Amino acid sequence: MKNRNCYLILLLLLGCLSCENKSNHYLEKAESLVEINPDSALIYIDSIHFVSLTEKNLHRYQLVSVQAKDKTRQDLSSDTMILDICGIYDKTDPYKAALIYLYSGKVLEQRNENKSALEEYLKANKTIGEEYSPTKGIIINTIGSMYYKQLDMVEAKHHLYHALRIFEKEDDLKNRMITHNQLGNCFLIEENSDSAFYHYSQCEQLLNQMADYKYKAGILNNLAVAWQVAGKPEIAKKYLQEAIAVETDNSGKAKIYLNLADLSHNKDTFYHYIQNALACVDAENDFLSLSAIYSVISEYEKEEKNFQAALDAQKQKVDYLNKFYHAKDQAALKELQHKYNLSLIEQENMSLLLTMQWLLLGLLLILFLLLLSIFLLSVEKQKVKDGLEHISHLERMAMAYNEEERSLRNYVLSHFQILKKVALLEHQLLPQSSGRKFIKRVNEILYGQDELDWKQLYETMNRLNFNLFDKLQQAFPQLDENEFKICCLSVAGFNNIEIGLIMGYSVNTITAKKATLRKKMGIAPSGNIRRFLNEHFKN
Repeated sequence: MKNRNCYLILLLLLGCLSCENKSNHYLEKAESLVEINPDSALIYIDSIHFVSLTEKNLHRYQLVSVQAKDKTRQDLSSDTMILDICGIYDKTDPYKAALIYLYSGKVLEQRNENKSALEEYLKANKTIGEEYSPTKGIIINTIGSMYYKQLDMVEAKHHLYHALRIFEKEDDLKNRMITHNQLGNCFLIEENSDSAFYHYSQCEQLLNQMADYKYKAGILNNLAVAWQVAGKPEIAKKYLQEAIAVETDNSGKAKIYLNLADLSHNKDTFYHYIQNALACVDAENDFLSLSAIYSVISEYEKEEKNFQAALDAQKQKVDYLNKFYHAKDQAALKELQHKYNLSLIEQENMSLLLTMQWLLLGLLLILFLLLLSIFLLSVEKQKVKDGLEHISHLERMAMAYNEEERSLRNYVLSHFQILKKVALLEHQLLPQSSGRKFIKRVNEILYGQDELDWKQLYETMNRLNFNLFDKLQQAFPQLDENEFKICCLSVAGFNNIEIGLIMGYSVNTITAKKATLRKKMGIAPSGNIRRFLNEHFKN
């Protein structure tokens, strides 16, 4: 059961990592496509599980999402999340900071917060600096469009001409054409037909150089309006008929038919174009276009003195306007509900992510405890192994003991109670040679007794070895107590393992202490301490 739970946790963690990696991949693809193919970029954006993104990648997601929607002419009014990241790249990445200000302004403009939108556009222009680039031109063009919207034609033309110079330097045909069209509109508002015609004609010339003709209908429509304002309705009608032939969008066609109807003085012709306009409009959704159509009908009937028909058309206009605003309110409520649902999903995902983090922490804790258990078990096994080796060495030491022989080695073995300890170890421990109790008991038997009387050992060493200990003390007073003990036990013929057993140290510790001892005594690193002491002090 525990194993199955561990597998489930691992699968969930792998799923989270896979989701994060996939989201990052989709984000990179969307960023690479947003300028050249925004429709494809949107597909990748919609596939991103944005809750799995890091904070930095979430900022990138918010920017590229608004970019793609803007380039595919989608509504941006609900994309207010981008407003929260304004200013975060001002010092680190001015270009990206300028883009965020630009698209924040577009969101605010679509929310009819024009003053705030203009402030964001101006920040974008200030942030991107003075270097000419297509993005710089688009920002300045957008500022000019905002001034045009506010009917400030002086500022509008100033910024549009500035943008036009940038687009000419960059050889950007499409944006040059759009800017000439906007300048033409500015001059048309000012009733300066000559300048308006000049810019519209520039639009036509640029359009003929481009393979993309989707702007042609709009330009022809603007030329028609200019000729109408100039008092040339026949020329205006010719441009409108050309526009209707190339327009592919039904809503655009309806606007052109309305302009044709506005130029018509014959009632049959007027209503012929009105019917064509109505046929292009989606009666269930495009309430704004329908209200515009009935507004034109109302004005026409009023001029014809058909006041009842004008009133009926006016009522229809108001009815469709009400439907438009109602639909807009419903859309706003639906968008609000959608954002609320997204918020709930985000909270659920955050809760799931938090749960996954706790699971990961729990898994790491279990793994740590498991590794710790394995380590402690291995340490315990090693201690048991060492204990058994100690017993084996003690047995060999006991076998070498000769009670009748008067030697320093026998004296040490006798005082260390070697025979007694071996007997206790064999009878009490060997049948159960495992576990902590075994280790504890081995240590109690080996080191729980009274330790050697080292003073008496030194005296015995002097007696049996021509005062070797006293000579050693005089020759090397810098040695510490443990080093004197090692010297005595070495002279007695004990090896490193046996010295470690007697002194209660590991073999490695005895080896290290002997290395220090050799340095102090001037013995070669591989020299034999016992031989050195016998050669220099035993005579």
